[in-house]
Amino acid sequence: MANTSIRKTFSGNGNLTTWTLSFWVKRGALGSQERMFSCDDASSNEDDFFVFDSNDRINLGFYDYGYYAQKQTNRKFRDINAWYHIQITWDTTNSTAEDRLRLYVNGVRETSFSASTNPAQNRASLLNRTQAWEMGKRSYNDTQFFTGSMSHVHFTDGYAYEPTAFGETDSTTGEWKIKTS
Repeated sequence: MANTSIRKTFSGNGNLTTWTLSFWVKRGALGSQERMFSCDDASSNEDDFFVFDSNDRINLGFYDYGYYAQKQTNRKFRDINAWYHIQITWDTTNSTAEDRLRLYVNGVRETSFSASTNPAQNRASLLNRTQAWEMGKRSYNDTQFFTGSMSHVHFTDGYAYEPTAFGETDSTTGEWKIKTS
């Protein structure tokens, strides 16, 4: 997908406090910053993103007019032959701070972070507003292109799903796989 992206601007706001983003990804390169999703605006200092950083960690960032929420994994994702199921659940209606922004990889919740700042209760996200989304690069400039592959991308507006809505463990191999029914 090098130097290719998909851009979409929605005609109206969706639910800004509860949503789930689920997708399968296969990395194309290591050691470079590559964005899978981005919703940002250089003129207003707003930026919501999902990126593999230059240290091969997952980095989620939510910046909005000086407000900040982030999850950056300690774990590195360096297998360019593997498909990873990534799920981000944003539910700022949740009264438990640690449960407002959840990251899952292959059905398992990530809990070890080198940086972690939780969103405030009922905080709106930039993602799901009437602002351009970009899949495969940074929104407002042609940088940080994703060089891998993506599949089965799902965005659920207003729902905070668990990973079992999108994947399941194969009873024979024990591997996490796409849920087909």
